[in-house]
Amino acid sequence: MSRDKQRILEEIRRTAAENDGTPLGWRKFRRVTGIRLGEWYGPLWACWSDALREAGFPPNTKKQPFSKEYLLEELAGCVRDLGRFPSNGQMLFRSRHRQQFPSLGPFKRLGCKRQWLAWLIEYCRARPDYADVLAICNQANNAANNQTNDVNQSNNSEQADNIPQESNATQANSEQVDNVAHNLSNNPPARRSNNSAGKQPSGVSPQKKRGKKSTTSPRGHNERASPTSTSRNRPKPDDANRQPTPGFVYLFKMQHHYKIGHSRDVQRRKRELAGQLPHRLTIVHVIATDDPPGIEAYWHKRFAAQRTHGEWFALTAAQVAAFQQRKVM
Repeated sequence: MSRDKQRILEEIRRTAAENDGTPLGWRKFRRVTGIRLGEWYGPLWACWSDALREAGFPPNTKKQPFSKEYLLEELAGCVRDLGRFPSNGQMLFRSRHRQQFPSLGPFKRLGCKRQWLAWLIEYCRARPDYADVLAICNQANNAANNQTNDVNQSNNSEQADNIPQESNATQANSEQVDNVAHNLSNNPPARRSNNSAGKQPSGVSPQKKRGKKSTTSPRGHNERASPTSTSRNRPKPDDANRQPTPGFVYLFKMQHHYKIGHSRDVQRRKRELAGQLPHRLTIVHVIATDDPPGIEAYWHKRFAAQRTHGEWFALTAAQVAAFQQRKVM
């Protein structure tokens, strides 16, 4: 027999004698003796049961899970000894020094610690000899409820303090949008055209209205286009000669994310997005422009390195300030 094998067998017998004649499992054996798994698993034995048999012990049987009543009984004894509901550290200390006390793993099958407390209160109510434990548990339960109520009240007060500030900011942005829209409607931007002055776009009559086509009958009366005519037969103006539509390029914020888009009605667009997003959406800034798609594309290109997905960006404070410097573009 090799020296290493003899040493491990002696350690198995010694630790079993210290454990009231019951051999340790391989995990606890490694922790107590410092003998690593690789020293015996494979080179000496195929499993821990073979090592126990050679040391003169029957193989360890698989432990059955603790019953709910046993866990509550041990927890009640721990509460009685400590005079309070135990912390995780106190339960770990007790499991290391009391063999019959389970570790934290079996207790987690009962749920979280608030659920342990609820189960223990129900357990003690049906047993008059645990009246002292019931009093301690009720006191701990009341303290936990008071702490939860304080946290909820604190969160509600913080939300109430933040609502007026966000409301004022939204109202200011709404007034800014209305003022800019009024100015643009009274002073429409000049038409962008590469044609010489007085020259009409090719194929378009100045008397025609969008969506309608006028024709002249043999009798000289004006008639509407026949139902068989389609928009493909209508002459289209050049893009450079179209009357630009005023609008806005907005910067929205949701938590740490920013959205850059364009719309003719910023408030309506905010309401549409707010119903689809999981968090609160706020208006950071709005730029009035006579070319919303082009200005939106400019900012998308400028912040392309910060794009996360779609029209959403992870902007820095300096980049947000750069956007806010522009009121009209």
